[in-house]
Formats: sequence, structure tokens, C-alpha cells
Amino acid sequence: MEEDYLIIDCSCFHSFQSFIDYMNSIAFTKSKWNGNLDAFNDYLVGGFGNEIESRSIKIINSQEGKNALGKEETEIWLKEKKKTCHPSNIQFFETEINNLYYDRAQLLWDKIVEIIKDHSQNFSKDKLAEIPKLVIQW
Repeated sequence: MEEDYLIIDCSCFHSFQSFIDYMNSIAFTKSKWNGNLDAFNDYLVGGFGNEIESRSIKIINSQEGKNALGKEETEIWLKEKKKTCHPSNIQFFETEINNLYYDRAQLLWDKIVEIIKDHSQNFSKDKLAEIPKLVIQW
């Protein structure tokens, strides 16, 4: 029997906004995700009325995703977050933007993959659930 996966095809997006739109079109169809990374895992587990049939995720054309959500897109995202964050967090975002120039900041791509990996690990801790898989194809 072939494994049932939620397929994330990285050739289908070129920016963070298009990633948001793509995820809303393939997985989060009942309640649209607004791009909040803290809520991303909640959406992956079927939160907000979005029931995802597969607990396993396959990411294909990963290099394209890494390119799309790389340094430039991360800088745009950090600057937007800085505009809307609590005043006590402004210094954090300034530091992260500065760290980008020295390749010390976590890129959007890495943040998203980390959330997906955490999602997979959380499901595997549930003894009643089948162990989900994360497959990344470059």
C-alpha cells in the first residue's frame, strides 16, 4: 500500500505570500492561514476546522522552496514583523535583520521546515496515531 502524503510542491510558490496562498489552496481550505508561523503547526494538525487527511508530509522540489524563502524573503518578513510587533520586541527584530547580513539568522525556509519536523515528532508521540513521516526531496 502506497503511503498517503500531504505533498508540498515548492515549485508552486516563489515568495512567502505565495507559500501562504499555496498552503491555503492545498491544505487549509476551511479557515485560511494568514502566515503566522506560531499558528502554522496548529493548522497542520487540523486546527481551525481544517482536517488534513494525511499526517505524513512530502516536500518536493525543496531547493526551489529554499531559494524562494531564503535571505531576501526572510528580510522582507522580518521587516514586516518589526513594523507590527510590540515595542519591546523591536530590538529582537533589528538584531535578526542584522544577523542576516552575517548569515547568522534562521531563514524562513528553515523555520517552516523546523515547524513541519516538530509537527511530525508531536504526532509520533501519540501512541494511538500512526507514526507520520516527513520526506524532503531535493
